[in-house]
Amino acid sequence: MDQRLPGIGRVTFALHAVAAVALGLSLLADPLELGARFGYLALPESQPVLRAFGAMLLAFGGLTSFYGMRAPTWQHVDYIIRGEMAFLAVQTLVFVLSALSGVGPLLGNWIFAALSAVLFLLFAATFSTRPR
Repeated sequence: MDQRLPGIGRVTFALHAVAAVALGLSLLADPLELGARFGYLALPESQPVLRAFGAMLLAFGGLTSFYGMRAPTWQHVDYIIRGEMAFLAVQTLVFVLSALSGVGPLLGNWIFAALSAVLFLLFAATFSTRPR
């Protein structure tokens, strides 16, 4: 029997979609400006890669979360939630290790580590409410 997606799941997907769309569109529109706001170097040759990352955020973050919000049952989002948790755990670790080792801007690394960690915790809380 399929069980409905818990309310925390819809909220988590909504917050994730907002973050993914905001960052994704910013990276597509003006990646160097976005990076500069968080202390990253403005390297013009990095624009194609940053724009591609923006497109990935829109597709894999924004679109999957949009579909997740609209999913009728847990079965429709189980693998998405598991994948998001894995990705966000690794992403948090990358930003924390970068901050601790002095690679990249300290403020930017900690801000993105915190955002990733909060989203991970929300997806983990959602996962903990899954049907058993």
